Amino acid sequence: MVVNFAREEVNALYPSLWRDTVAKALECALDKHSKFNTKAREIIVELNKIYLNNVVTQYGDQLYIPKTES
Repeated sequence: MVVNFAREEVNALYPSLWRDTVAKALECALDKHSKFNTKAREIIVELNKIYLNNVVTQYGDQLYIPKTES
């Protein structure tokens, strides 16, 4: 599957993704709105962390990685 983004969307979205905040938001959303058990929610959050820590998005000649909180 190919997803096309406008350059402005990529420039606005990817540099501003804070990995820790995304993981916390996912955990909260799963806690409040899913029927997964605790272990399944933990696994989903951990897989998301692995993905976010290893993702590199290329758009044109630019590479994007999410920020880490410091």
